[in-house]
This record gives sequence, structure tokens and C-alpha cells, in this order.
Amino acid sequence: MLAGARHVVAMSRPLLDEARPYLRSDARTDVVAAAAPDELFEIERAEQDYLLFLGRFDMFQKGIDTLLAAAPAILRRYPEVRLVIAGRGKDAAKIRAAISDHARITLVEGVDAARRAKLLRGALALIVPSRFEGFGMVVAEGLAAGVPVIASRLAALVDILRPPAGGEVVPPDDPAALLSAVSALLDDPERRTQLSVAGRALARRFSWDVVAQDHLAFARRLA
Repeated sequence: MLAGARHVVAMSRPLLDEARPYLRSDARTDVVAAAAPDELFEIERAEQDYLLFLGRFDMFQKGIDTLLAAAPAILRRYPEVRLVIAGRGKDAAKIRAAISDHARITLVEGVDAARRAKLLRGALALIVPSRFEGFGMVVAEGLAAGVPVIASRLAALVDILRPPAGGEVVPPDDPAALLSAVSALLDDPERRTQLSVAGRALARRFSWDVVAQDHLAFARRLA
């Protein structure tokens, strides 16, 4: 399909770069991102006592196994902190079994918009330990909500976060690096505040006002 396309629009520049070897030499290309819900920009931050994973329950792609490997050391080092794993997906039962012996790890299934906003409002940090991503919608949502983000060093996520401005990045599949990054943020409230402000500024390019104009401009170019 890519080889036959005259016009291609991708959700991120890294995703377009991956597709480019398959495109016709005369293909026209555009990048139009997904949009973060407007209401996330209005959340008033009120830090509580938990780290947050928010997304699809896919143990391998989303790197949830990496997070769970790092979690015991994180929770030992910070006895006042909890871990919340929220979302839905095919591996819910696997995650439930993996955390059954951890009293301070909570699984929240079936997150609606109101619950998402509440979870983002109070999270000390949003952890996105994915092994691969085409865009990273949850990272854009976290930035819009003003949550400090720790994400895997993947091209699509770096493109959103623009570290160190919008968040911290670590190698995927590396529990020790994840522990180090989490510790650095938990030990530095000032850095968390800086990331909250800078992240929201970066996320403005994912607001519906901006993204809708990008979609309209793409449609006009097609016409």
C-alpha cells in the first residue's frame, strides 16, 4: 500500500522516516500528529503518592514487564510511594498475576476520561517503558496534563518529549536505568515542577486547535 500511495500522512516524523524507503519517489508526504484532549490542559496538578503507568495492557510492546522488574527496588527505596498500572488490554490477567504479592501495586482496569484525568492529576510521574511506538499518545497526554514523564528512548517518544525539556528518557528493556531515572525525579521536587511547566508548553502543538489546522492544511494540499 505504501509503495502505491501518491499522498502519505504520518502521525510523527520518525514514523514517516520508517516508511520513506517504501514510498514512490514522487510521493507527497505530510506529518499530522494526534491531538491530546483539551481538558487535560486544564488539570490542576495535585501530587499524591503514586507513580503511574497508563496505557494498553500489552506486556511486551508497552514494556510493562520492565516496569515490574524495576518496581520492587523502587518501592523498597521509597516506602511511601505506590505504583498504579491503569488501562485495558489483552494482558490484564498476566499483570494481575504478576502483582498479586505486591500490596503497593494497584491495577486499575477500564479507565474512562474522568478517571484518566484524576490519575494524571495526582501522579508523581508517568512511566512509559515501551519497546516500540509509532507515536506515543499517552506521552502527549501526560505532557498536556503537566505530569513529569519518564519514557523509553525511542525516536517517536523523543520527538514528543524533546528531552531534557519535556521529560527523561531511558534505554528500553533496562530496569536499572528506569530505577535510576525514577529515583532522580522522586528526589528532586523542583525538577518535577520544571518538567510540569515545560511539558505543558511542549504539548501545545498537540492541542486540537493546532492539530485541526494541520489536518485542514493537509486536506487543502490534496485538493
